[in-house]
Amino acid sequence: MLLSLDAGVLESELVARNLELFTSLLSSDSHSRNHSTRVGQYADRLCRRLELADKDRLIIINAAYLHDLSKYYYGDAQPGSDHRTPITLTIKLLESLNYSPLVVEVLRSAYINLREKFTKRLPIEVLGGNILTVTDIFCDMVDLDSHLTLDRFDTMKRKYRDLVGKLFLTEVVEAFIAMIQEELLSISALEKFSQVLLYGTDPLQLTETDQRIKAAGFRTVAEQSLDVFIDLCKRSNPDIIVLHECSGVGVAKQLVESLIQHGVAVDKIPTYLLTDGALATQMSLLLEKGIEDIIPADDNLNILLIKMKKIQSRIEEKARGRGELVQQQGAAGNLDDMSLIDLLQALGPSRKTVKLTVTSEKQKLTLYLDQGTIVHADAGGLSGPEAVYAALAWTRGNWKTQTVTSESIPEPNTFSSNESILMEGCRRLDELSRAQA
Repeated sequence: MLLSLDAGVLESELVARNLELFTSLLSSDSHSRNHSTRVGQYADRLCRRLELADKDRLIIINAAYLHDLSKYYYGDAQPGSDHRTPITLTIKLLESLNYSPLVVEVLRSAYINLREKFTKRLPIEVLGGNILTVTDIFCDMVDLDSHLTLDRFDTMKRKYRDLVGKLFLTEVVEAFIAMIQEELLSISALEKFSQVLLYGTDPLQLTETDQRIKAAGFRTVAEQSLDVFIDLCKRSNPDIIVLHECSGVGVAKQLVESLIQHGVAVDKIPTYLLTDGALATQMSLLLEKGIEDIIPADDNLNILLIKMKKIQSRIEEKARGRGELVQQQGAAGNLDDMSLIDLLQALGPSRKTVKLTVTSEKQKLTLYLDQGTIVHADAGGLSGPEAVYAALAWTRGNWKTQTVTSESIPEPNTFSSNESILMEGCRRLDELSRAQA
């Protein structure tokens, strides 16, 4: 099937999954997705965004998943080697196996100097090689343990665009930038739905757990004081609680009972207990008190992260359902359930012409969208994008939408795209968050 160029839609999906499984099994690190797998996944998403035919997409993602296969056969390239080295060695390996010539040509076209030669219809090998180049560079710069900030992405975006016509094709770069922007905005919109509170008395263990969970994309707060932790649970209403307790069964039982007595709803908030592997089975009675699961702490946290990702997926699904509700005429709600980012991302693609009013304490934002595009905004003494930037920081309040005609919209004072406004607003929020940290 890997060599089949005539696979249909279902077969191509199966091939992609097999490639992902294959490269994941080759990896020796503790992460579920290695570099090869991530490049393949991003290449697949980019091919779909460019609306390539399944037959062409299969060829390209095949090359993407296997582009550095040689490092498992010959060993890692020496330090200082360029990106072409493992790809060149992979080409030799695949040619010795009489592998698909089209896949090999895609690999051969990666990292080539375009010399502004390709401006019209592109050979699939060149297009595929460019998709591989764009995604490989990105996954090399942003690994699984890195957090892609908006400032860093802006820098990357400028570098990508500077190399258009030399190393990158315009259509590939712009599609990739738009894809990553949407991903970053989705992360920003869902961050409040990914809050994890951690408690533990061992600073080293707690820090290690905190860093791994944070690297997986969750917003974490770690605390060693039980009184402070209980107060945080009551005030912040976290989505997930993680308790790190390896001292003994009695200590763990006392901890859980203390949380319950002080009003922490461990039976309603998914709560995980990390403990010593030898003690895990002895603590099973705590499951009857509402603990979601008891996990040995020496399993590299993979089991915990898998379970947390499933919870996050359910939360995201509910958020999408609220997005559909917003598109109904005269919708209303509160910012606790749906932030301004959520609202604008739901209203934009629907191409609605509406008036959106958001109130937070004594503050008020009045915003108009014409066929989904922000054209006018006012919030107190601020107008245009500045009004939107200010309102993005509001976490409490109410909102409502009202269908209007284009003729009733005030004179436009906003001329940037929705995505540009949201990206800049999120960047400012990041700066504010870092300044307050």
